[in-house]
Amino acid sequence: VGLAASPGTTVVIACRSQERGERLAESIVAEAGEGAQVVVELVDLDSPESVRQFAARVLERFPQIDVLVNSASVVPQSREISRETGLEMQFQVNVLAYLLLMTELHPALAAAAQRAGSARIVNVCSDLAGGLDITDLNSETGSYDNMAVYKMTKQAERMLTWEASRRFSADAIECNACHPGVTSSELNISLTTSLTGNPKGMTFQTPDEAAATPLRLALDASLTGVTGRYFQVGNENATHCTFDDEAACSALWDVCEGLLSSGGKSD
Repeated sequence: VGLAASPGTTVVIACRSQERGERLAESIVAEAGEGAQVVVELVDLDSPESVRQFAARVLERFPQIDVLVNSASVVPQSREISRETGLEMQFQVNVLAYLLLMTELHPALAAAAQRAGSARIVNVCSDLAGGLDITDLNSETGSYDNMAVYKMTKQAERMLTWEASRRFSADAIECNACHPGVTSSELNISLTTSLTGNPKGMTFQTPDEAAATPLRLALDASLTGVTGRYFQVGNENATHCTFDDEAACSALWDVCEGLLSSGGKSD
């Protein structure tokens, strides 16, 4: 709503369900005002081909993009495999889709930055992160632990953000990651249940409260020039940039790009 309420802004919602996307668009317009411009575009983040087709449609319609916000996650209870790529589902959706959207939409972000001085990428991640093994991105070693894999993907998201901040710096594209807080979404209730066994008694944020951090990273003029940082519930948290190892981030980016260019099939 905050993005849609900005004068002259068009918000593109990427979603799997046309019906749910249109309902969301209607609710955003109702709250932001009749002048709000909201477009619904279908995409399946499990499918690199669908992501590429989505990006092509967006680029054709919007040759300049000021802000890209990536916010998507899946946490299946058992190991699921992408039918298109043969890769583990969390890695495919939570990690590779983020990277593919950043690279496929890069031309429009760079064009906007040339016009306005900068463009922004905001990757919504999580404080729950760690345990990445770049030699086992497909989670084939040992028994499948969905929470351990989730944490790995959230570490990977941050690392790709740091790497994007370096690779895109010449184009004045600012890339930051954030933990928005914990909302009472189906995903977070599932995560909390997996961690504690019982989500009752937990304090959850409202959707508006959780949106405040990515919204600040998208719109706050005082953050112009800020890139490669991690924000936690509204404010920068430098202590959570523990995964910013340049060599490791670059290696992860290259491995992920290789998987995408080969159709996802690992050797």
